[in-house]
Amino acid sequence: MDGSKMNAEIPPSRLLEQIVGDALERRATDIHLENVPDALAVSFRLDGRLKHVGEVGAPAGHVPVERSFSKKN
Repeated sequence: MDGSKMNAEIPPSRLLEQIVGDALERRATDIHLENVPDALAVSFRLDGRLKHVGEVGAPAGHVPVERSFSKKN
């Protein structure tokens, strides 16, 4: 990923697989996802430091991450 913008057309399950796989290869202890304008920023915690590794472009009509999860009573 290293600073690149990933294709938003990749199915979400495949995209998640790529992010987690990359984190495992780098031996990251954390994966951070953050909404930024028109994208989702991806950072890994490597050697105790948070490192920005790339962005996922937002497809048209995307739903921000914080709104895509809901609590069920």
